[in-house]
Amino acid sequence: MRLFASVTPPAEVLDHLGTALAMLGDLPPAPVRDPRRRRPARAAMRSPWTPRETWHLTLAFFGEVPDGAIPDLESLMAGATGDLAPFRIHLTGAGTFRGSVLWVGVGGETGPLGAVVDALVPVHEEISGRQDPRERNRAHLTVSRSTTTDLAAAAHALAVYQGPSWTVDEIELVASDLGAGPQGSPVHTTVARFPLGGR
Repeated sequence: MRLFASVTPPAEVLDHLGTALAMLGDLPPAPVRDPRRRRPARAAMRSPWTPRETWHLTLAFFGEVPDGAIPDLESLMAGATGDLAPFRIHLTGAGTFRGSVLWVGVGGETGPLGAVVDALVPVHEEISGRQDPRERNRAHLTVSRSTTTDLAAAAHALAVYQGPSWTVDEIELVASDLGAGPQGSPVHTTVARFPLGGR
């Protein structure tokens, strides 16, 4: 099972973000680097936005975990997060990765958010038996993966975005079934929830 730890913003936060994305209207196409290559018509017709059901803040990615190891993972996550206090954050600003991924950033009490991420590092190492070699990027919520849309223009428009704040009081362990959703998007299913501060 492909698993990760995440925070899912509440519905009103996702509603606010969805409205902001809708207000952007039709995004311009990405510049064509090679004029001899034609952009597929079907790709151009697709929505550039990732499905709302996949919007989350990833805190740790565990990869493929055998079913027999999931109880151990849940126990480790409960131990890592139980003593951490709830905190308040909001979505704000935007940027791109490699020109093909558009993300919205996080503001507010980002120190405690970083503490949660740090607490999950040894959990990842214990469950996988290795260190995570990837650089950890700033916390973000991915709203688009597209090579046919000018995401830099969208990031510029969303640079001043700020959504409503909310209290993060639990962390989720989520299973990701790649390609099982609309247009080949993943389907995410919550496997377990871990309250912060032992609430």
